[in-house]
Amino acid sequence: VSGFSDFEALLELKKGMQRDPSGKVVTSWDAKALSSDKCPQNWYGVSCNNGYVTSIDLNGLGLLGNFSFPVIVSLRMLQNLSISSNQFAGTLSKIGSFKSLKYLDVSGNMFRGS
Repeated sequence: VSGFSDFEALLELKKGMQRDPSGKVVTSWDAKALSSDKCPQNWYGVSCNNGYVTSIDLNGLGLLGNFSFPVIVSLRMLQNLSISSNQFAGTLSKIGSFKSLKYLDVSGNMFRGS
């Protein structure tokens, strides 16, 4: 999974989403919406600085799908991962590999340990 840019990692994460009732993620996470500093431009719930994703906040959107932690761990500058109250599934693997993470909320989903 290493070798992904932060932008590519988010696009990979989007592929695992099967349902987005609000439409906020599927409509704003556009592969063509890249700013000059290589940050996703106007992507809902994503904060980015100089090409590095620093925060993902997708709480309570009713998102359904597989959430790939190995992909997200590749976001080296990620400080906030807040995806509570969705219907994400997957294995909570590689959580200890986050380098910069300061806040993590994955409650209210269907994750399992590894």
